[in-house]
Amino acid sequence: MAAVSPLFAVFPPPQRSEAEWATWWAAYFEDLGFLPLEALKDAVREFRRQGDAEFFPKPGKLRDLATRHAAPVQRALFRCKLALQQPEPREITAEERDQRRQLVAQTLAQLSARQPTTPEKPILPPVRPPLVAGGITPEMAARLQPVEEFAGEPVR
Repeated sequence: MAAVSPLFAVFPPPQRSEAEWATWWAAYFEDLGFLPLEALKDAVREFRRQGDAEFFPKPGKLRDLATRHAAPVQRALFRCKLALQQPEPREITAEERDQRRQLVAQTLAQLSARQPTTPEKPILPPVRPPLVAGGITPEMAARLQPVEEFAGEPVR
């Protein structure tokens, strides 16, 4: 438990007998022994920097801190193990390479033969119709033209 021992400089240990130390270290080893050494060192460093740390940390507290630091290391280890379990890639023969090249050439020819389809009329009306002088649409300008008579009477 070399990762935990630097805490003794900050938190002096009490007097214990050999049997008590053995029991104490066994508990810490049982609770923390599965964690990567670097994760434990990071947890010890983080605990030491906490402002409210007055006593030597219990194994559960260190385990909680170290688990966060261990997660990236454990993910990387898992990925490495998966990579080692993968079968060796086989060599591609010249015949397979030629078949693949022909397939790619056929696909490119089919895709380039397609003509892009564009509708003759736009599906949606234009967002903003063209404006005439004054900043209004031609339809609105026609509606605003003065009407001289309506049913024989002038419109005001």
